Amino acid sequence: MHLIRRALLFVCSSIFFLSISGGAYAVTPQSGWWWNPAEGGRGFTIEAQNGNIFFAAYLYDASGRATWYAAGPAAMSGSTFTAPLRTYLNGQTLTGAYRAPSGTVDNGNVSITFSDDSHGTLSWAGGTVPIQRYDIVTNGASVTAPAGTPQAGWWWNPAEGGRGFSIEIQNGTMFLAGYMYDDFGNPIWYASGPTAMASTSNYQGTWQQYGDGQTLTGGYRSASVVNSNVGNVSIYFIGPREATLTLPNGSSVALQRYEFGGGTAAVTPTQGDAYTFDYTFTPAGSTTSNYIFTRHFQSVYSDGAATYTQSFTDPALNSTNASYNSYGGVLNTNSSVNNNGITGTCVYSPGLRGVNAPYYVGKAWNNSATATCNGSSYAFTNKGSITALESLTVPAGTFTAYKEVFTISSTQSGVSTPTTYSTVYTCWRDATLGQRIKCQWTYNSTPYGSSTTTQHSASSITLGNYSASGFAGSTNNVIRFAGSWSVSFSGTESGTCSSLTVTTLGNISGTCTGSLSGTVQATGTVTSTGSTTVVLGTAGNGATFSGQINPYSGSGIWSNTNGGSGTWTATHK
Repeated sequence: MHLIRRALLFVCSSIFFLSISGGAYAVTPQSGWWWNPAEGGRGFTIEAQNGNIFFAAYLYDASGRATWYAAGPAAMSGSTFTAPLRTYLNGQTLTGAYRAPSGTVDNGNVSITFSDDSHGTLSWAGGTVPIQRYDIVTNGASVTAPAGTPQAGWWWNPAEGGRGFSIEIQNGTMFLAGYMYDDFGNPIWYASGPTAMASTSNYQGTWQQYGDGQTLTGGYRSASVVNSNVGNVSIYFIGPREATLTLPNGSSVALQRYEFGGGTAAVTPTQGDAYTFDYTFTPAGSTTSNYIFTRHFQSVYSDGAATYTQSFTDPALNSTNASYNSYGGVLNTNSSVNNNGITGTCVYSPGLRGVNAPYYVGKAWNNSATATCNGSSYAFTNKGSITALESLTVPAGTFTAYKEVFTISSTQSGVSTPTTYSTVYTCWRDATLGQRIKCQWTYNSTPYGSSTTTQHSASSITLGNYSASGFAGSTNNVIRFAGSWSVSFSGTESGTCSSLTVTTLGNISGTCTGSLSGTVQATGTVTSTGSTTVVLGTAGNGATFSGQINPYSGSGIWSNTNGGSGTWTATHK
């Protein structure tokens, strides 16, 4: 039972409740480099995320100096993107200390109507320009990148807003641009490549500066290289969304993908919402056990923070509690056995987050927190990504859900040879409810200094039914009340029912002990809406309890045949 609770309660404290929503768009343009083949030397970066576009133009001012303009992020309307085209000023140079941009210039609107994912018509102050995807290598834009290839689009360091990089790799060849500012605060861009990657994870190249090309409103003029060696650049990619860039002065900058994908805000649960899950647990080398638990939201605050309790139909399993901040970060948990076998109450600083809004395919996260449990400190990480939007059928119905693949790891701090515990999840979160409707995971451990990982168990949960305010498909079901309950009553007689059991069919049984009547049998029923009736002793010579319960607690009144009466409260264990 110890191992069962350990694996069960680990998932209970790590399933977040944030919402997601997807949309359909007439055309989704490819992310990467675009141009007009008749106007070489001037180009564009376009990236689409969840129906939103971020656009930049690399061209030249009237003096011939390289300059850039940006528009968005902004949502598409059908097949068209429209947003103000702006110039930014006085930001960070290529190798200088961070300086936030301090001024903007508006240059009218830019509009792009896409005829398909690789062709469009751009309209701006300079007129109307047909544009298309740029092939870094022959037919490169039409080739699907291998899995694990660094993603095409915008990259940045969040601590250095205002300076960023546009990266695209086609068939092992990379084209890179950096947009930033010169020593006088003017916007300037540098380019590197196209150059073959040194390896699948490493790029080595040289920054070049171009000049004397086409302006925003002028006729075509061929650009030229005005500085063929601004300095060396190298990028080491840690994965498809993270990298380390080395600048000409040798300093390193941690880069990550720039996320602007919009989506919808998190769906805030309503106090009283309840979700009932079927749970399977298979210890390594053993048979599968099946359980049912209900997650009930006790408190929901205006900023989206919430507290919930999860109660189990099996009386041998106690309920667990968890509270979350407005970003979905778990703040504290309380259970008989907690994450990775950690017992008691754990407090997290900061809250351990998974993925937070907005949600879209391709979004990634890598979050960490410290948990203090029984005076000991543990380091937690939660790293993963949203990999797909899929239709999924579970007992509660058919849902459109985002597929999340992530790993939660922990080690005890202050231990010289700590074991690393990891739980590897694949979950599906419904785009409307904002709740995970299915998860499957394995619980593992890796000894310090070892490359051998041992799997201890495999588990899964699926949504059986739910009662959520305002959502189609929501149903009331007595199974959410099933499990062990404790009751206290007072009035003309006081006492307790230390362990009443509610079955999955809504039948109630157990014993109660009163200050006058002693220990008596208790039987009763609860309806799907929570209306509860329990008789202590017999209807003709006993007490009748009536009232209302939710999946976590309840209350009501009682009376007996001798004229006694009072009130009662109940808690789901």
